[in-house]
Amino acid sequence: MIRPILAASLAGAIALSGVAAAQDGATLALAATCATCHGPNGHSQGAIPSLAGRPQARLQAALNDMIEGRRPATIMLKVLAGYRPDEVDAALAWFSRQPPPPATAP
Repeated sequence: MIRPILAASLAGAIALSGVAAAQDGATLALAATCATCHGPNGHSQGAIPSLAGRPQARLQAALNDMIEGRRPATIMLKVLAGYRPDEVDAALAWFSRQPPPPATAP
C-alpha cells in the first residue's frame, strides 16, 4: 500500500517540477527580451539602470512611475504594452533574484 502512494507522490513531484521548469523557461525568455537595454541577466553596462538584485517592489514602483508619467521613459511603455501583468511580475521577480552587478572600480 505504501509503494503505490509513494509512486503517486513521486510522479506528482516530477510532474510539478516539469511545470516549474517550463515556467522558469518562459520567465527566462521574457527576461531575455530586456537584455538589449538592461544587459544580460539585468547587468547593464551603460546609462540604463541594472535590474539585477533590486527588490521586486522597487522595480514595480519604477515601472508604475513610468506608466503614470512621473519618470521619463523612452521605449519602456511600448515594450510593456506587449506583456500581461503576470508576465511582468514574473520577469521582475526573476530579476530581483539575480545577483547584483559587480561594483565597478573608480
